[in-house]
Amino acid sequence: MQGCNRSQKIAICTVGLPARGKTYISRKLNRYFNWLGYKSRVFINGNYRREICGTECNSKFFDPQNEEAQKARSDCAKMALQDLIQFLKNGGDVGILDGTNITRERRHQIESDLKSSFNGIQTLWIESICNDSKVIQNNIRLTKINNPDYCNMNSDEATIDFLNRIKMYEQIYETITDDEDLSYIKTMNVGADIIVHQVYGFLLSKIVSFIMNLHTYPRPIYLSRHGESQYNVDDRVQEEIPICQSQARCTQTSWQTSSFRNFPQRKLKMRSYS
Repeated sequence: MQGCNRSQKIAICTVGLPARGKTYISRKLNRYFNWLGYKSRVFINGNYRREICGTECNSKFFDPQNEEAQKARSDCAKMALQDLIQFLKNGGDVGILDGTNITRERRHQIESDLKSSFNGIQTLWIESICNDSKVIQNNIRLTKINNPDYCNMNSDEATIDFLNRIKMYEQIYETITDDEDLSYIKTMNVGADIIVHQVYGFLLSKIVSFIMNLHTYPRPIYLSRHGESQYNVDDRVQEEIPICQSQARCTQTSWQTSSFRNFPQRKLKMRSYS
């Protein structure tokens, strides 16, 4: 593991409303870390909630005014965090806490618990923001209505209930701000814009690169062999060969007709404060 400090523990925590791709990002990162040779694990708050509270929790369970349900969800989130801490203490390198974590108070408590458990732990927050209704609806259709929470509902009922769940979270949602003094990455509308704030170090920098190149939508990949070169025309062999005029026209035409030109360009904003 080149560049890895085995004594350095890293916790990654997600932030965002439901159906914003937090679990997708968490699982992709976990797979990436394990591929790099790090001991990594994802702790999904929703799995703890389903195990403790059952799978038939409709949108009313997420009402911030429902104090009993709010306490139950908070207890489940604390269990996930404690399991993450125990994993890191037992030799894990990277723990990923997959949850909404949408209030300043909750984020402050997580930071406090992590710092009191480890000396010098690095904590990175990844907030996924999306206001594109088509992306949200597609995410609900593909990943939410078939999860265990809606095993006894049809797709229309599940979609309506999940949209109501989102509205419950929106009532208390507080986006990450600079005055919280957190290291964070914000990705907006499936990576169309990315903000990086106070992110330092070998592995955290690799996370930034990974997030920048993470795609949540299908995209074509074009493979093309080289075309006719001038040396093919002249029946000559040489390593560095210029293309001929006909191939230059072919290359230009291929680029103009490909869908790559229509892909949105990502914007990256870096913020680093000492």
